[in-house]
Amino acid sequence: DAIEEVASRERLSLCMTNVLRPEFEIFSETGRRHYTSTSLPSLCSLDICYNSFDEYVAHLRSFSRNRARSVQKEQRRCERFGVTIEKLTEPGAIQDTLHQLADRHWSRHNGSGFHFRPSLFSKVKEYLGDAARIYIAKSDTRVIGFSMVLQKGGVAYGLEVGVEEDQGREGAVYFNLCFYQPIKDAIAEGLRRIYFGRGVPQVKLRRGCQVQDVFLFYRATSQVRTHLLRPWFQVHETWTRHKGRKLERMVMG
Repeated sequence: DAIEEVASRERLSLCMTNVLRPEFEIFSETGRRHYTSTSLPSLCSLDICYNSFDEYVAHLRSFSRNRARSVQKEQRRCERFGVTIEKLTEPGAIQDTLHQLADRHWSRHNGSGFHFRPSLFSKVKEYLGDAARIYIAKSDTRVIGFSMVLQKGGVAYGLEVGVEEDQGREGAVYFNLCFYQPIKDAIAEGLRRIYFGRGVPQVKLRRGCQVQDVFLFYRATSQVRTHLLRPWFQVHETWTRHKGRKLERMVMG
């Protein structure tokens, strides 16, 4: 109510994104409050129901021996190439390096550079403290990758990643930074779930993730404008459902 009051006073549109299906109170209110909605590409998440990392690997083996072998091989590759992973407590001294890794990673996979300044890493740690985890991968003394994970209320969220392309591939750095080390820490700390985002779902599904339905709700500055936008939202909903059916076939496969 307070947010809507401010939006009405300032004549601002409202957008609620990444709304998960269990949040039914929002669904029940949106019709009365004149929002329009659409589905978004599904989020991938992993429920942490294991007492150890070995138990997690055994769970993957129950679905496919190849999945478990891949995890073990990727961990050995990391060790064989001398890559170490550690938590970064003070990112200020290497925030430019982290920014360069993120910028190159975004350019390769998203077609554009990283949208934040190098100071992002220091500010996140300054304001969030231990709730923000920055993992770095090092080859000797050189940083060749990082991942950033936020956590609150027993849930962790994979936020950003940047990995050097050639050496990162050789040492399976992406998988160890983004999946295996955060999973190990989540098990040790008793977290319930990790959200790994939307990208490359086939990679995440092979590592035990499930897909979560997620939605966007939007209200323009007037009911007329909201009504005029509904055809676009319907087209977007159709496109998203088409993409979702492909993902369902991937899950079933």
